[in-house]
This record gives sequence, structure tokens and C-alpha cells, in this order.
Amino acid sequence: MSEAFTAYLAAPGFEADLRAELGEVGEEYGRLILAPGPARPVAWAQNI
Repeated sequence: MSEAFTAYLAAPGFEADLRAELGEVGEEYGRLILAPGPARPVAWAQNI
């Protein structure tokens, strides 16, 4: 990935919900989901 991205940590069991909420997803590493662009408010990510 050469563009800016934001990392989101999906709540356990809600990875698919977070992917659906984000739409475009760049890469995934378990529950860690990387999406292009700045951070946006999402319901299915843990606040860490």
C-alpha cells in the first residue's frame, strides 16, 4: 500500500460487520483491518 490508510481493530466476532461498514478494505491481519483514507467513525471497531 503506497497511499495513506487507517487501521481498525474489529471487535471479536465482528470482522465481517466492520468490513461491510468500511466498504473498501486494503489488507487484513486477523482482526486488524486496514482501509484507505483518513479515520472515520465506525460502530464495529474497538477503541484502543
